[in-house]
Amino acid sequence: MTDIVVDPDVFSKLPSAVLEQIRVKMMQDADPTRPKAKSKWLEMVMLADGNRYAVTCHREEDRITITAAHIAQKWKRRIRP
Repeated sequence: MTDIVVDPDVFSKLPSAVLEQIRVKMMQDADPTRPKAKSKWLEMVMLADGNRYAVTCHREEDRITITAAHIAQKWKRRIRP
């Protein structure tokens, strides 16, 4: 199991309780599709409160670092005339 760490700059954008819930949810869902390389990727995390969060991550040695997180945009269906 890999350790997931939150970058200190992210705490100014979201409450620490939400970031902890995101971190725990990511640790529970051991997704085998996460990249093995050191590149960055965007992961969608759905919490129990119904909000989806877009989380930017990258791998540092044996741990995953969360570098940014925000509420994901909701897609709205548009009906065009």
